[in-house]
Amino acid sequence: MRRNNAFIRFCLSGIFFTTLGPSLLWISYPLGAFIAVGVSEIFAHSLRFISFRWFVFPASKGYKVTANRYILSAVPVSLANLLTVTLLRNQLDRTTLTFCVALVSVSVGFLWSRFVYTLPKLH
Repeated sequence: MRRNNAFIRFCLSGIFFTTLGPSLLWISYPLGAFIAVGVSEIFAHSLRFISFRWFVFPASKGYKVTANRYILSAVPVSLANLLTVTLLRNQLDRTTLTFCVALVSVSVGFLWSRFVYTLPKLH
């Protein structure tokens, strides 16, 4: 049951951050594609870390969300998003690019986070 509740919390968090990150990217896109990705990644990941630590994977339920694990989980997602923007910014309009970044983020984020948060404790 504990794992099922964690999955539900993960999905709720995922819905929120899947909306927040791309929304920030879309809103800040007029500042430039790379600035927009930076703004959205920094802001969304800061909030997501807090969410993961206190809501999605709380220590009271036996999870170990640390800054090291979170950074380990966020870096591949951020790099994938940056690569997506780098490769597609001149080929796609702002909305389509935002949608592509959201798809990449969800895919890479789910798979990588699942792996990272099942690793033995990192120091």
